[in-house]
Amino acid sequence: MKQYYLIPVLLLFAVLIQTKVFAQENATVRGTVTDAGTGQPMYSATVYFVGTSIGAITDENGEYMIVGVPPGDYTLEVEYLGYEDYKKPMKIEAGKEYVENIKMAFSGGVDLEGVVITAQVEGQMRAINQQLQSNDIKNIVSSDRIRELPDANAAESVSRLPGVSLQRTGGEGNKVIIRGMSPKYNKIMVDGIDLAGTDPNDRSTSLNSISSYSLDGIEVIKSARADMEGDFVGGAVDFKLRTAVPGVQTELMAQLTYNNLKKDWGNYNLMASAGDRFFKNKLGIFGMVQGERTNRSSNTKLIGAEARSFDPENPDFVHYSLTLQDVTRIVKRINATLVLDYTLKNGSVKLSNFFAKRKVENETYSERYPTRDGTSDIYVDVKSISSDQTMYSGNLSYDQQFGSFIVNAIGAYSATNNNNPMDLNFNFNQDKTGDGSPVIENIPQDIHPDDAVNYANFDYHYLGFNNITYTPNTTRQGQYQGAVNLQWLFRISEDVSGIVKVGAKYRHQYREYEYDHWTGNFGASGNELGRDYYDDYPELFKPGDIDETTKEILYPYFIDPNAKPNEFMKGQFGPFVPPVDLSKLYHITNYMMNDYYPLNSQKDVVMHNAYRSNTYDYSGYEDYMAAYLMATFNFGQIVTLIPGVRFEQNQTAYTGTKGRSDLSGPNYYRYVDMHDTTVYRKNTFYLPNIHLKISPLDWLQFHLAYTHTLQRPNYSLIIPREDVSDGANNTYIINNTQLKPELSKNFDFVTSFHERYVGLFNVNLFYKKIEDKIFRDFTQPIGARWEELGIPEIFQGMQYSWAYNDTVGVELKGIEVDWQTSFWYLPSFLKGFVLNINYTYIKSKATYPAGHTEFVDQDNDPFTPDTTIVFNTPYEARLIDQPANILNVSLGYDYKGFSVRLNMRYQDNIFRATSFKKADRTFTASYLRFDISAMQKLPLGFVLFANFNNINDAKDEEYKYGSIDQYPTRLEDYGMTIDFGVRWFLSLNKSQEQKKQKP
Repeated sequence: MKQYYLIPVLLLFAVLIQTKVFAQENATVRGTVTDAGTGQPMYSATVYFVGTSIGAITDENGEYMIVGVPPGDYTLEVEYLGYEDYKKPMKIEAGKEYVENIKMAFSGGVDLEGVVITAQVEGQMRAINQQLQSNDIKNIVSSDRIRELPDANAAESVSRLPGVSLQRTGGEGNKVIIRGMSPKYNKIMVDGIDLAGTDPNDRSTSLNSISSYSLDGIEVIKSARADMEGDFVGGAVDFKLRTAVPGVQTELMAQLTYNNLKKDWGNYNLMASAGDRFFKNKLGIFGMVQGERTNRSSNTKLIGAEARSFDPENPDFVHYSLTLQDVTRIVKRINATLVLDYTLKNGSVKLSNFFAKRKVENETYSERYPTRDGTSDIYVDVKSISSDQTMYSGNLSYDQQFGSFIVNAIGAYSATNNNNPMDLNFNFNQDKTGDGSPVIENIPQDIHPDDAVNYANFDYHYLGFNNITYTPNTTRQGQYQGAVNLQWLFRISEDVSGIVKVGAKYRHQYREYEYDHWTGNFGASGNELGRDYYDDYPELFKPGDIDETTKEILYPYFIDPNAKPNEFMKGQFGPFVPPVDLSKLYHITNYMMNDYYPLNSQKDVVMHNAYRSNTYDYSGYEDYMAAYLMATFNFGQIVTLIPGVRFEQNQTAYTGTKGRSDLSGPNYYRYVDMHDTTVYRKNTFYLPNIHLKISPLDWLQFHLAYTHTLQRPNYSLIIPREDVSDGANNTYIINNTQLKPELSKNFDFVTSFHERYVGLFNVNLFYKKIEDKIFRDFTQPIGARWEELGIPEIFQGMQYSWAYNDTVGVELKGIEVDWQTSFWYLPSFLKGFVLNINYTYIKSKATYPAGHTEFVDQDNDPFTPDTTIVFNTPYEARLIDQPANILNVSLGYDYKGFSVRLNMRYQDNIFRATSFKKADRTFTASYLRFDISAMQKLPLGFVLFANFNNINDAKDEEYKYGSIDQYPTRLEDYGMTIDFGVRWFLSLNKSQEQKKQKP
């Protein structure tokens, strides 16, 4: 740790030796840099005096300010990839302020309409220049490019960038995996402010609530600086909200989507936005609202299978069930943003507000068939889930420059609420046919699982109603945070200048999770519950709805006569079970909970599961404090050195439940001796970071970085949950509340070739060494470890599973290659081509705990206890969720007002789940998908567009190692979707009007 203290000492020494710092006799040069053709501000343009280190980078409004310029003769130069360099001789006199507003001409010439007015080209150039000028390593996708890609949400847009892969539900991206690191290892931000997490167990955030129309761009940051929070190992995703520009900017969009799987035309996407600047462009107001309804349905096939042998070469891999799931998933989403900013002298005040709401109605029908002899029933499940997810992020920031000092202050609040008020599962089974013969018989050995339906005498008229499971749950998280940052611009000589930056941050986060569990057993006690329901509501039933002998309620009672029959996987498995009237299921659930249970709570027919309803609940808070010191040293325009160190302290206090479910009682789902307990924990880290940028040539740049980052433990692992379980499991459940955060030491080396004909060609080598990786051990006897684990000695004969910090370490390395270019310089029609291509290769190595417990009768005496033998065989494999290869290609063509894009994404197979049996380890299949998008500009600001998504009908598949050459154990088919829409853009900006009038 001592070496980290050298960094602030060196920074202070650099300041102390400074002999000349922005004296009053020096001058100031400020102004704006804009596109000569469109009048749009140019963000991240380099403005500097040739032969010196004196310069600045333009901000989001295209503004720059260079302070402390000594008197003399200079040449002012502006560089921006894709544009002609701007040069102007200037004579600087002491104490004066110069205003230089600069207009940049595109390299291809302002008369090339097919190039200049293409939003894809302009947006691409803007993103490239931001990447090159950034002092951290990042990838950026611009708002213009986002709009031209057929992406369902922000997660889909992020996945176009190097090193990013996706987790999907119903074909729609949900969470991102950056550089092979699971979603919990990645930070999600809006305008630089952390977005509260959405997962009940870990620290990940779902992105499927965020619409791309809310955004001005997306940044994926791959390397930390000292002025950034260090809690990301994979990467940090920062969503930038749109702000107002001078002149009225109004946009309307209407989109219709066709879902081919469900033949559904009832999908829409509507958006309206408006913005302008007032009071001589000082006050900017931008607002956007967007609403949509999308069918994200899918057909899923699941095969239950396992290896019976521990020998990976001869696993004796068998399948035991085939489950067919027809999922109707309707997603409704609302996004809204309101951004206000006010320009001060050499500064600004900005208020950003972001709101997202996503509601999902999910109706799933499952048919489960046995695939081997020994099981005689067919099961059908009907699941109804309604979930609401809301997000809010509000951020008030203040920035102002006072001579050589820059002050930044931030106050923010962010919150998420995941509410699942309706999570119902209804189970039916058929154990006989009409003539009393078996439902399943004479299944040949080792048939293909898909053929199981051919040996089933399935008839839904004989499906009996078994049980109801109702499990509502809610996750809430909110956080208040504030930060202050101070910068001091210094210059040692004309060749050496820089910035010293210090800051502090505080965040208070609260979080809670609530879970409830109800079960109604309609087959228990002679079908007592079903009989009572029939006796109370006989008028609801007709002949065929009830088994006259047992009074068992049959599936036909619930069928909705007005619903369209389900077509599953194009009829491959024959007719599917008919849809039900959900109102009937809701009615019988209400009867079970509100009529029957209050009078029969001591019976085991309807059970409010006290154990499950309490053991998973938790609440608590985290207090985060941080401070940092860093500097930027510019040695001319060639070398930039950025050392820094960050101090972080995080204190947590979480309350969980301790209890016992092993004691006898009238209700199997009892939970006694239950009480809450709170555990406090604190950890402190010093995180050193150093970046070095070298630009030996105008077209060549190297960026090296060595950084330390963190990943804090999952909430579900550190809450003080404890339970003594009973039955065959004989398990003592206990969490390791003192888990340490995982620490990652990261190396990056980026080589960037950037030239107006080449565009940007990036090669990024990266390496991570992760210490204290958190794993959960396999279940094994407590034995002599009872005292070490804090478990009473009387329970040492039970088993336990324990989360722990690994001492071996995890390694991850890879390469990202990214090429972004347009071919504006080619002759004739060829100048309209646009290309974006990136490839990522990742390799990782982790040591997983693996083992099992066997009870062996070594003395062949049935009256003596068996000997417990623990087989502990750790093994090496790649990280969970890590693909080896990722490829994204976007080939576009623009001609005047017409644009078309062919997009391809490829994701290699990933390691999904571990097991002590090698044959049972789960992998996904590789994923290849093609999309096409096209648009045509029309007069008066109208644009017609069409998107064809998943035109090759790609599917999500999973395999177990033992079945990889036979069949997928999971296959999800969601088909193709087609979007048709129109956008209307009205701009009263003078430069925009001039642009429209060009020939």
